[in-house]
Amino acid sequence: DAVFDHINDYYYYLKEFFQYPNTRFDRYDGWHEYGLCLWLHFLEDRFCQYIQKGEMVRRIWEKIVDYPAITAIDLVLNEFGRSFNEELAIFHGWNYKTGSRADTINFYPEGHAYPEVALEGIYPFTLDTMIVDEVLPTGARYYQFIETGGTKLTLIPSYLDWDRGQSADSFSIALVRGNYGSNYINLDNDIQTRMIVNDGNDWISYHTTD
Repeated sequence: DAVFDHINDYYYYLKEFFQYPNTRFDRYDGWHEYGLCLWLHFLEDRFCQYIQKGEMVRRIWEKIVDYPAITAIDLVLNEFGRSFNEELAIFHGWNYKTGSRADTINFYPEGHAYPEVALEGIYPFTLDTMIVDEVLPTGARYYQFIETGGTKLTLIPSYLDWDRGQSADSFSIALVRGNYGSNYINLDNDIQTRMIVNDGNDWISYHTTD
């Protein structure tokens, strides 16, 4: 697709990929590993202002000679002052901006042609609420809340510990209205959120409003 942009056969694998966002990067089932080509599209599109097209993938391949794949990716991202964990959380955020929610200027240029990621649920938001769930390493879940005025707020907790193996980890994430202090992150319309986990270094909660 990078060389012959009009050939988009990778679209065929994206439905399965977007249907199961709570999936490890290293899952091999004949679908996920091909749909994960989206990760390289993400890196190319996100870093195109710093590096010429194709250069990011080339650098990763050169590192893979000596390192496991995720370590190789992390080392290349370190060259730009970033890390695999930071970019993984943003990647899960980009994956919300597809289909009818696509923004082809700021996110995937072909995102309008992609499926939409599966939501865990859509909830009305009027009072403080708490979600308790678990996520597999390198996976994410998507929870959408709709305010009285129709604003949609989506929380995307991502579990970043790619060395953990196959074990999921649990989290609690709060969505509250008002000022609850420095432990909470300000979102929109006087709304704050906080994620409660075993190790804060292993988690990032991305959020988006539409």
